[in-house]
Parts: sequence; structure tokens; C-alpha cells
Amino acid sequence: MTRSTTADLPRQDTGPTIVMVGCDPHAPGGISTVIRLLLRGPLAERWPLEAMPTWVSGSHTRRVAVYLQTLGRLWVRARRGRLQAVHLHLAARGSFWRKWVISRLLHGSGVTVMVHIHDGTLPQWHAASPAWLQRLFRRLLEDSDAVIALSPAWVDQLRPLAPSARWRVVRNPVETQAERAHATPLSSSSKARQLLFLGRLRLDKGLDDLLVAARSLQAAHPHWHWMLAGDGDLDAVRRHIVEIGLAPSVTLTGWLDEQGKQHALATADVLVLPSHAEGQPLAVLEAMACGLPVVATQVGDIPELLACGAGRVVRVGDTQGLAQALHEVLDDLEAARSMGRLGRLYAEQHHAAQRVAAQVEAVYRE
Repeated sequence: MTRSTTADLPRQDTGPTIVMVGCDPHAPGGISTVIRLLLRGPLAERWPLEAMPTWVSGSHTRRVAVYLQTLGRLWVRARRGRLQAVHLHLAARGSFWRKWVISRLLHGSGVTVMVHIHDGTLPQWHAASPAWLQRLFRRLLEDSDAVIALSPAWVDQLRPLAPSARWRVVRNPVETQAERAHATPLSSSSKARQLLFLGRLRLDKGLDDLLVAARSLQAAHPHWHWMLAGDGDLDAVRRHIVEIGLAPSVTLTGWLDEQGKQHALATADVLVLPSHAEGQPLAVLEAMACGLPVVATQVGDIPELLACGAGRVVRVGDTQGLAQALHEVLDDLEAARSMGRLGRLYAEQHHAAQRVAAQVEAVYRE
């Protein structure tokens, strides 16, 4: 199904605009979700925002066409004085090159350029890159008017890559919502449990660790059910699940739209995210906002997010520790409910969409 890119998002054609440049806001993924929340929140009520995608779902030909269209539109806007600023949402690899070209296109035009870093794998990508590419990366950040990282810890980690950049902190936003109305999960002594994974379905990025842990728990907890939701290599994941004998206990949903994701969160008992690399994962924040306990790996900002008591943190690749943490969380209903309450409170206090909009607005006002 073809998705609209900008038609239903705030758009101002009467004067200079601020353009958010990145993934299609309707595409799967955390960056798309961040862009979508910023565009439909209070920030768009006070600033002339619109979105121009540099990446969309679909064929390579369609992606190239959309990117070239965005380049042309930005260049025309800048030439006509109708582009006030660009807010570039940056990840590693191809995303870097797409944003690099845009920054060079607008260099010297008087247009404000802000770079918003999201990708938890970016430090590893940078370290593995040749020196000339590292210099280009540094130049992109230090030529920009502001560089946004997701937390103070991220600023400390990324600052050596571009010491003279103008670093700012803007946390990821999440929509807070009413207490879950359902009564089955975590509300009785029933042994049935629903465990939810939200993310990219790739066996080499932590999903294999989850499946090892699931298999080790299968005999003791035959009523536990695992829902794996996200895009990725579903065929390979499905084959692996059948091979290890977990097919009756696992549901592969593919990518969920917003309604489907909210239903999955509302009916789950725990979110499990055994990633090998993360920044500030939206899946963890969304689970916390729903009052859901979390078991996740010690990467990116996850330890900071869960330090409030919202869940358990395990080492990357520690499948035994992962299984034990899940057992402990789901075996103690009162403790799990307490984790959910603490996570919800933290999400409301630090990551509510309105609070994050105010952080972005402070950067814009500079």
C-alpha cells in the first residue's frame, strides 16, 4: 500500500518554512514516529513546519525519485527565500549521505541547518569508517547551527566526533495515555502471559537471543505466548522459529500500524527488547507510557530509562540472564504492576510529547 508523505501533515505555503527532513513520517520505525509526533503536536501550532522525506518505503526507483524531488524542492525554496530552516533527522550509513548532500546544497544560503541524531549504531559505524569519511561527518556536524542528541549521556559519547559542534539535548517524545482498561494481563494468578517484542526482526540484532531465552523458558511456562512485531526478514525468522520448535508459542505480526501497535501494548504483560545497539528506543518509551514493565539490554539510554524502576536490564547476549529477568518480572504480579506505574510516571515527566516539543522549540528560538 502506498502511503502519503506530506498531504495530511502541517504545511505552510505562505512564507518561509521549517522543513523536517528524514524518513516518511508514515513509514515504520522510530525516526518516522518522532517526526510524526513533532509534526502533529503543539510545535506545529507555533512554527511553520512541514515534512519532506528523503526515504520512503517501496522500490529503489521510488526512493531515488522521492529523494531527488526533495532536493529540488529544498533548492527552489532556498533560492526564493522561502526556506527558514531544515531540521535533518540523521542516522548512519545511507542516511548520512542523503543529509550530507542537503547540507552542501544549502551551505552558504543563509538557511539554518539543524542535525538531529537518532541512530544507536552511529558510534560503531563512525569508528569503522575511514578517516576521510569521519572528517566529512565532523564537518557536517560542526557546520550545522545546532546538533541535537537524545540525552546528556549521548552528548558525552558523541562530542569527541565533532568537538566544536553546537550540541543540544532533545529527548524522544511519546504519547501518554489513560491507564490500560483491560483486566486480564498482570491482574490475576493465571499462568498465561503475553510477551511483546517491538522492533526490527533480524536474528543477528538480538532477536536470536530472545528466541534462545524463549526456548529455555518453554518447559516451565508452556502458557506463555510471544508476539514479535515489526518489519524485517520475516521469512528467515519464521523458519528459525519452526526449526527450534517454538512455532506454537510465537506469533509474527509484521509491521503494525498505530492502532495495531497500541492494541499489542495494551494486551501485553511485558515488553522485551534484547537489542545489541540502541539510542533511546521508542518501543521502550511507548511500553512505559502504557504502564508496561520492560526487560531490555544494557545499551544506549535504556539503563537510564529503566533506572526509575520500570523494568530489568540485562547484558547483551546474556540469554540466561534474559530468561531469568523475564521469569522474575512475570512471576511477581505486584512487582510488575509497580514497574509499570513507575515507568508511566517517568515517561509522563520526561518524554511527554508536549515537554519534548518545548525542548525543540528552545532550539528553534536560538
